Amino acid sequence: MLSPEAAAELMQCSRSYVAMLIDNEKLPGVSVTEDGHRRVPESSVRQWIKEHEAGAEGADYHAVAEANGMYEVPETAFIQEGRRRRP
Repeated sequence: MLSPEAAAELMQCSRSYVAMLIDNEKLPGVSVTEDGHRRVPESSVRQWIKEHEAGAEGADYHAVAEANGMYEVPETAFIQEGRRRRP
């Protein structure tokens, strides 16, 4: 069983992306320790890698993450907020 950090390293992505995949049940077999730490089977991680390697070239990772619920606040809200803060 791997921590989200270890899974992210294998998957070459961020820990938060792995957490999002776990929370959205995109990685099967996940368990949670008594302390509340997520653990994911290495086999699930390797399967995800295998499935996503072929389609990775030219992929829009932002769109995929947004479709899977990673971005709860639209990007336009950040852009608008940034414009308001500029002097």
